[in-house]
Amino acid sequence: MAKANTTLVRTAPRVLVSLQGYLPPHNFTVRLRNKAINAHYDREQKALVIDFADGSAGIWPVCLLEMVRYDGNDWVPVEATEAQLEAVELSGEHVFWDELGQDFRISDLKAGIYGREPWMARIQQKMAMA
Repeated sequence: MAKANTTLVRTAPRVLVSLQGYLPPHNFTVRLRNKAINAHYDREQKALVIDFADGSAGIWPVCLLEMVRYDGNDWVPVEATEAQLEAVELSGEHVFWDELGQDFRISDLKAGIYGREPWMARIQQKMAMA
């Protein structure tokens, strides 16, 4: 199995469903060096940007992130405005949108995991057709 990069660069990430559930091994030094220090929404790129302590950054197009809520019967998409997306917050190893009720683990984003298994399968199919 290919290992996910632990240092991200300013490029669109590859989507690898085979990485689901795989977290790259980290020791304390790596975790400290690559600690997330800032998160923001970039309107121009329509992307979540996370800056890390080592000077690297990760950029994830928001359209790749599965934003859903459970309505009691099923998972339904969350429609977010750009103003709501700009309210992204960083908390430890998570980024979240409080008003939208959305929370993503940074380690999952780094590993190419953007949602539940059916969502990831749809992304993989779309990427294969592109």
